[in-house]
Amino acid sequence: MQNNYKGWKHGLQRKMNFFILVIVAVTPFMYFPNVISYSSLPKFLFLLLLTIVIAITMLLRKSKETYPVYREDKLLILYLLFLILSTIFSHNHLYSLIGYSTRFEGLITLIIYIFVFFLAYRNFEFNEKFFRIFIITTILLSLYGVFQYFGFDPMPKEVARVIFVGRGHSTFGNPNFHGTYLTLVLPIAAYVYLKSGKVLYFIAAGSIYFSLITSFTRSGWVGSFFAFGIILYYSFKTKFNKKYIVYLLVLLLVITVAMEIESEGRVILRALSLVEEAGDVLTQADGYEEGGANRIFIWERVIPLIFERPLVGFGPETLGEVFSERYHDDIIAKYGEERIFDKAHNEYLHVAVTTGIPSLFVYLAFVFSILKRAYMNRHKNPMIIPLMASIIGYLIQAFFNLSIITVAYIYWVFLGILLRLSLDAEDREIA
Repeated sequence: MQNNYKGWKHGLQRKMNFFILVIVAVTPFMYFPNVISYSSLPKFLFLLLLTIVIAITMLLRKSKETYPVYREDKLLILYLLFLILSTIFSHNHLYSLIGYSTRFEGLITLIIYIFVFFLAYRNFEFNEKFFRIFIITTILLSLYGVFQYFGFDPMPKEVARVIFVGRGHSTFGNPNFHGTYLTLVLPIAAYVYLKSGKVLYFIAAGSIYFSLITSFTRSGWVGSFFAFGIILYYSFKTKFNKKYIVYLLVLLLVITVAMEIESEGRVILRALSLVEEAGDVLTQADGYEEGGANRIFIWERVIPLIFERPLVGFGPETLGEVFSERYHDDIIAKYGEERIFDKAHNEYLHVAVTTGIPSLFVYLAFVFSILKRAYMNRHKNPMIIPLMASIIGYLIQAFFNLSIITVAYIYWVFLGILLRLSLDAEDREIA
């Protein structure tokens, strides 16, 4: 009987591992023309269907195993309660449930994020074959973004996407979202190459970095800079083969110089604009509100909104409607036309204004609890370091960017895997 249970458990876990692979490796390819959204809608529908299938599979083969409850479980359940409470008291219940037009990041999607986190957290087991498949998909997605930069893209474009000519966005619908994806995967590809020296991972790291440059996403550049710095630090500290470190650094340098020449100086100018805009904000220079693609204009108005409803916010995905109601005259005066600002372009301000300050505190406590546990066990599993760097890079770029269904689910899966590996390391030490 015991052997039958172990075999049944192992079989279910293999299925869950396969589903995790599908989520992170197949979902990004859900990208096709439709009248609503080329990227967000296909991914939303695919993730929703996949979540239902996984949930039914779990119910039909209900596990007899009981799990200990950790502080991260409690924090995440509390965060979910705040999300539900915010939806109940929402400014617009339909938006909060399903999501704003083209975004699809309402309560249903937020629950999907939490579901895939638990799926990874409770079931992930490293599978080298699956990992290689994941890496190959990162190469394909990265190269697609590079091809777009150079003018090759077989996918017809929405009118709204014309502004992205000259910037790669792959299948993520926006160069900024593509940059977020690349920030998540670059540290992993770089680390496994530096550790193993395998050509596949060398190609992956180069492709991801090349695509990151051609996305011209400054938030992704900043997040990746810090994430890659973490990888380099641990590579030197753990005495990885210096030959591999040199090879990788030379590759990244060659790509950077080549792109600087090809873009006629655009790469350096784009990087320097970060410093220039930061100076404008600090000195309140003329036009400082336009810094960070008008992020300052948004942030200065979002912060007062947070304190209008500090406990539960205005509800998930309601910022666009609320912002337009409160600041209609400001928008017309500045831009001479109606514009919709449905995201705060700072993930932390966005969580606070839509679901409340307590929700933001609980979310941050949850994430930093995982990072703390991972840091304490960083030497006990080789994949903890790159996943930590990946999450830290995401958190940094999120200060200038936004959560979106086209890529946020990967971040939540990585969080789940990181917690899983950290807890496994603790269990082995106890044993």
